[in-house]
Amino acid sequence: MKFINGVIGIVLVLSLFSCKSRQETGTTKKTDSTYFIIGEGGGFTGEYTQYKIEISGGIYKYDFSKNNYQRVKKANPQDVAVFFKQIEINGLADYFFNRPGNYSRYLEFIDTANNRNRIVWSMGSTEVNSKITDFYKAVNSMINNTKGG
Repeated sequence: MKFINGVIGIVLVLSLFSCKSRQETGTTKKTDSTYFIIGEGGGFTGEYTQYKIEISGGIYKYDFSKNNYQRVKKANPQDVAVFFKQIEINGLADYFFNRPGNYSRYLEFIDTANNRNRIVWSMGSTEVNSKITDFYKAVNSMINNTKGG
């Protein structure tokens, strides 16, 4: 009986460590991305707004009716490089969180091999890592403050 309890204890400890590292730290293996996606939507209307941010500074808005991106702005590539550095330093591309709500926000990281990681959280959620929500707010601010071009 002690042996079985010991085995169960080891399995539980190992599974807790593996889940925690997958959710909060991860490795930064997806740092070779040339763009990432930011979006939000849902709620009563069910409408979404989504942008693709390229490392070159291009900001593209997704047209859901035409199923394509259209360039709407051009940010300073040096400003955008800061976000790509944050993705790498904080391991954001490897963070796992998928808890959508009535109105959700999301980030999607795509590497050059087209591997995707989509992070989704309900607006106002306190469960998602603050590095994710701070990153989202900073990118959204950059989009809103960049003039067309």
